[in-house]
Amino acid sequence: MSIVSTKADPELYRASWGLVWASFLVPVFFLLFDVCRGHAEWFMRSGALTAFLAAVAQFKQLGLLQTKHVMNAQRAQEGDHIQNISHEYKSLEWTAFVAGLYGTLILAYGDILARYLTG
Repeated sequence: MSIVSTKADPELYRASWGLVWASFLVPVFFLLFDVCRGHAEWFMRSGALTAFLAAVAQFKQLGLLQTKHVMNAQRAQEGDHIQNISHEYKSLEWTAFVAGLYGTLILAYGDILARYLTG
């Protein structure tokens, strides 16, 4: 029994990548909205939405990881090769983590930046 690398189907990650990229773009939209209006009201709040979207992407990934663990347990019992976590999974996992951190920073300090930009 040995560990082999895994080539994952990109379709498994399409929805999670969409959530992660949306989490990066949502604050940009709200920052532009606040700057155009001249009031710093919505940018900071967009940090909560960003962190939430990143968390949903992480939970979707956790479901895939749980399925992989169950399948690997079955493979181990049958004496087959155990599959490692794919490169696609690792990339998405780190990107979602950065998105959550990005949202947290916006939630914590976004009002300062928005006030500075709106004058």
